[in-house]
Amino acid sequence: MARRSRVFEKWVENAVPCYINEKKEIFINRYDGSTASMVPSNGMEMVLEIHGLRNVLGDEGCDLHFFQTGLNIQVLPLRTYWFDDGLYILNAALEYEDPISAEWVEQLNGTFNVKERKLNLEGDNGKLSLKMSGKMKNLFDIQAQLNFHSKGALSTDIIGVFLHYCTDSLMTLEWKKYSLTVD
Repeated sequence: MARRSRVFEKWVENAVPCYINEKKEIFINRYDGSTASMVPSNGMEMVLEIHGLRNVLGDEGCDLHFFQTGLNIQVLPLRTYWFDDGLYILNAALEYEDPISAEWVEQLNGTFNVKERKLNLEGDNGKLSLKMSGKMKNLFDIQAQLNFHSKGALSTDIIGVFLHYCTDSLMTLEWKKYSLTVD
């Protein structure tokens, strides 16, 4: 069994309330097993194990996304919360969201005008992408992947940007707080 430092043991004692000693023991046993078996070069395994250890301490729902952004690595294309009763997956990465039907991709394919700018929707291989140029060529050009958000709305991989449609035509481009008419 791997030796633990007194500092680590003190941290566990302070982090885990005294009335849940069974969690403290589970944590220490898991920590000992992890440090003994972990390969130092496997960063993804280390992050997942740290995440698992955090969850033993409480049922507050530890978020794996913290490690992805904090360590600047892509562990999983999912945002996960791990509770005592299981692992919950929320906010899947855009490439795993519901696809847009081939019929819609074909119908929405084309070039449109939005506030004197060209908005191109291009369908390729079952995916629909949005390209919009700025007023000055190559300045403020926008490219985004479109995904099904809800009936009548497509989401983009840009936070707060949606494309609203009705039957076979585009209606508005929602850009953060603004609603821009599509001609």
